[in-house]
Order: sequence, then structure tokens, then C-alpha cells
Amino acid sequence: MLELMLGARVRAILGSVLIAGLAAGCGGNDDDTDAKIRLINASPDYASLSLQWDGSTVASSVALGSASGYGSVAAGTETTTLYSSDSAAALVSTDRTVAESTPYTIVAYGWAGALKTVIMTDNEEAPSSGYAKLRVFNTATDAGSLDVYLTSTDTTLANSSPVISAVSGGSFNSTGYVNVNQGTWRLRVTSNGSTTDLRFDQSALTLSNQQVYTLILTPTTGGVMVNTILAKQGDTVTATDTKLARARLVAGVGSTSTPTVSAVLGGTTLSSGSSSPSVGAYVTVPTGTSSALDVKVNGTALSTTSLDVKAGAELSLMVAGDVSAPQLIVLDDDNRLPATSYAKVRLVNGTYGLGSGLFMSVDYAALASDVTFGTASDYSTIAATGSTTSVLSVSSSSGSLYDVSDLNLQSKGIYTAFLLGLSSSPQGVLRKDR
Repeated sequence: MLELMLGARVRAILGSVLIAGLAAGCGGNDDDTDAKIRLINASPDYASLSLQWDGSTVASSVALGSASGYGSVAAGTETTTLYSSDSAAALVSTDRTVAESTPYTIVAYGWAGALKTVIMTDNEEAPSSGYAKLRVFNTATDAGSLDVYLTSTDTTLANSSPVISAVSGGSFNSTGYVNVNQGTWRLRVTSNGSTTDLRFDQSALTLSNQQVYTLILTPTTGGVMVNTILAKQGDTVTATDTKLARARLVAGVGSTSTPTVSAVLGGTTLSSGSSSPSVGAYVTVPTGTSSALDVKVNGTALSTTSLDVKAGAELSLMVAGDVSAPQLIVLDDDNRLPATSYAKVRLVNGTYGLGSGLFMSVDYAALASDVTFGTASDYSTIAATGSTTSVLSVSSSSGSLYDVSDLNLQSKGIYTAFLLGLSSSPQGVLRKDR
């Protein structure tokens, strides 16, 4: 009888073990041999993104500049698909291969209509004590090739060397991870080879001992400045917007004499005195919701004394109208680059008193129509002509007003045609913005 009772107990225990084993097998996503995947949303056009692996959601509603937790997927090759929170349509699908027991980060980047992904393996070996590892991924393709500096707070870049240089758009730095001293550094990003063309400036970036980081450079709507996302391997991500923008003064005031226009924005001088009509160069300025603004015409200040300067903005501050009642018109410039072999062209109407809109054509193809005073046309993307001469014409309903007969539209060039002054004597200015 005792033998029978023991046999029954053993059978019950074995049955429990078998059931537990089968249950564990059914929950395959918790297997220790599974790969682990998370998503970083680095696309400025999408407030949130979700990621599917082989039709199953592994990351949901990931906000811009943040990362999901890691989800488990079976090792092998499957299709990854990205969705936005406001549409059921797939944004982009890519086949990815992952290995057993390995963590990965998928980074979604690029603008709407050109969304891309890259996969990073999160198993880089930690550096020696006293060091951190850093690499750079440049998703800001419009910003061009970039250099990254880590310095003390007061160090001038003229006396420094970049820790990572020449990172082209859509690429990681060619040297891979580099060892840098642990600590808190001032991070600055510049255009490649320049110590003055500043694109990002952060006073304090902490790189912890024996940690591994990827610095993701992300684009801004203006196209020149960059934002950043610092991704610690297997851990947190931190997004930081640039505190820089660019602005230029467009002196378009009309008068029978030659008015002088000056402008200071956020403590930075755009021009100490420009003769009208003229278009100044872009100047780097600080961002701010109420940046102090001081614009004067012939020494008399305009009534507008502050301006909202957003991160990464490209601004044209146009002062136009009659000299007796000048107006400040703020234009948002889009200096994101067109594709190779193409150029972007737009028209700005700063001519006071015309009574009708302006029209623009290039090589007799209409690009802008009925552009009224104080406004800009949309950008037109057209084929670049290179060394072949093009003709740009600006006219009103009463006839031709401004012609450029020797225009060479360069690949990836951005151009603005300004018509400034008074209707009695309008003057054209053509600028290559990039």
C-alpha cells in the first residue's frame, strides 16, 4: 500500500513538472535564447512610432527622442515594420536578421516620405576604467558632414581637435567607437573642418565610467542646425534640442534716398547698418521665446522688441515698406537640401505699393504666382543646370521687373529671389542661401 501511495505521489510531481515545462515552451518570447529589440524614434516628422516584428508589436507609441523597452523576438530573419500613431498604413518595412541572446536597437530616422531604419547591436565591450566609449550616427543629412568636440566649458574650438570628425549624413563615424575620458564635457558640433560654423552647443554632457554611447545627430526644420539623442547602450536615451538658430537681415525699405537698417537679435548683431536694398548673411543667434529684438531704420527703432526664435530655425528678418512707416516681416526659411541634381528656388516680395502680386519663372517655366507684399512663395524644386546658363524672371501684371540671365543652378543649391523697395523703382537681389 505504501509503495502504491509513493508511486502516485511521484507521478503527480512528474505531471506537474511536465505541465510547467510545456507552459514555458508556449511562451517563446521569454526564452533566454531570444533576441531583444527596442526602438528609438529619431524622426522629427513623427510624434510617435510603433514597431512590429513579423507582424507582432514589440514597441508601441514611442515618442520622438525616446526609446521603448526591449521586447523579445525569436532569432532569425523577419520583417520589421514601422507605423505612426495616426495611421494604419505601414511607413517602412525592412528585413532584419538577429542572433540568439543578443540585444539590438532599431533607430527610425528621416523625414516623412523618406523614413529609414538602422539596426545597432547592443553588445559592445565596455572600455577600461576611467573611460567611456562613444560613436556618432549622423541622421541630419541636410546639415552635411559634421565634426564633434568634447571640451571643458571655456575652451575655444580654435585650440581644440574634434574627438570624431567628418561624419557624413546617414552614416556612422568611420572609426567606430572611440575611447574618451569619463566625465562631464561641453559638447559642440560644427560643420566638417570648421571651428566657427557651430551647429549644436551643450554646456554639460556626462559620459559615465565604462559605459558605451551612441550620439545620434538629428535634423532641424531649418536644415542647418542639429539636435541630439544620446543613447546609452542597453539603457536610457536623452534627447536635447539645439539652443541655436540662424537669422539674417533683409533691408528692403523704400525711399528716394538710401535708408540704413540695423538689427540686433538676442544680443547678437545681424547688421550694424545695411543700406537698403540689401540682403545680409546668416548669423548664428540664440533661441528663446522672447528674444530681445532691436531693429532701427535711420536710427529710429521699430515697435517690435521681441521675437520667438525656435530651435534650429532659419529666419529672414525683412524690413520693408515706405521709409516713413517701415514694417518688420519675419520669414521662415527652409534650408533643407534638395536631392542631388536638383535645386530649390523661391520668390520673396518686399516691394511696397505694387497693388498686385509677383510672378517668377525659370527658363520660362512658371514657378511662383501672385506672391503678395510681405510674403514668400513656396520653394520650387527643379533640375539643376550646373554650368548651363538659366534665365530667372520676376514680373507683375504690368510687365517684367527683374531678370537674371546668367544663372547657374547648382546641384543641391537653394536660391531666393528678393524684389525690394518701392513700386516706383523696385530692385531685385538674388541670394544662394546654401
